[in-house]
Formats: sequence, structure tokens, C-alpha cells
Amino acid sequence: PHSHGTTVVVGCRDDTWPRDVQDSHSIYEKYDTVFAINLDRSGLTEAQSKRTVALPLGLDFQKVEGKAGGFGVNHATWQEQLALLLRIRRSAPPLKERQRKILAPWSSQSNTGHRHAPAYKMRPQLLHEAKMNAHGLFTFPNGTHVNRTKTWMHMSQVAFVYSPIGSGFDCHRTWEALALGCIVIAQ
Repeated sequence: PHSHGTTVVVGCRDDTWPRDVQDSHSIYEKYDTVFAINLDRSGLTEAQSKRTVALPLGLDFQKVEGKAGGFGVNHATWQEQLALLLRIRRSAPPLKERQRKILAPWSSQSNTGHRHAPAYKMRPQLLHEAKMNAHGLFTFPNGTHVNRTKTWMHMSQVAFVYSPIGSGFDCHRTWEALALGCIVIAQ
């Protein structure tokens, strides 16, 4: 039995709660409230869902801080990465002056949402559909692996960013786009 008033925070990775976490239901036996990143309520009972609070995945400063070469950029502390993001945001035109385009900031090689099929379309399919129906509305980064700083700069010039499901339901790209003042389009 759980103790009254106990709380736990779960997540901080791309795993979807509770589907991708082994023995996740035992957490509800131990804690009154569960704060979860990448929450999929369909895997919870009604009682568990009432005791669960969704947390945003947020920005990912760990991959670059921990090693050189993450996201195609050199090693930088989280403070340096945040400062860069804020500089790009401050230099961006106001939303009403940005290109009326939809940036699709992922490559055709990006298929991290395979665990969510068939409920959601996968990124390669979405990218193909966007390119086939672009009608001048979409813009795409060049290359297979896009440098994050260049992606942030590209985001800061467009009004809309298309951010489909990633490895989990939430996606760092969504929060980057919001931080850069874009309107996010998501599944």
C-alpha cells in the first residue's frame, strides 16, 4: 500500500509512460501522485489517470552538454545552449513578419515514432505527404542529419513548425519551436 501524500516524478527520456517502462503499474501501488513525462493515458486505468500529472518533455540540452558532436554541434553547457537559443529568438522577426511557411525539421531517415503505429503516421510517411502536397507551404532542411543550431535559425524565420510524434508522444522539437516563437502543428 502507498503512503498518503507521496509523489514521484518519472521520465526524462524518450520512453512513453507507462507503455515503455517495465512494471510501471507497481509505481501506483507506492505513490499517490505520479508526474510523468511522455504520458500516454491510454495505458492507465481511470483511477491511475486521475493520479497522474503530465509534464512536458521540454528542451534537450543534455546531448550537447555531455559530449561533443551531439545534434551536429560542439560541446556546450546547458547555459551556453540556452543563451544561444535566446539570442536566436531575440534576433528573429516578429511572428507576423515571418515567412508563412511550415518547417518540417526532420529527415526521411527519422522514424523514431514506430512504437506508436498504427495510431499515428510515421515521420517518413508524413514527410513524403508534406513534399507531395507542399504547394509552396512547406520548407524542408537540407541533408540527412541537420545541425540543431541551423534548425533553430530556420525555425526563427518561419511562422509554423510541424512537429510529429517522436520516440515518445512528446518531442523536443515542439518545445524548441515554442521557445523560438513559432506556431506548432502536431498530430
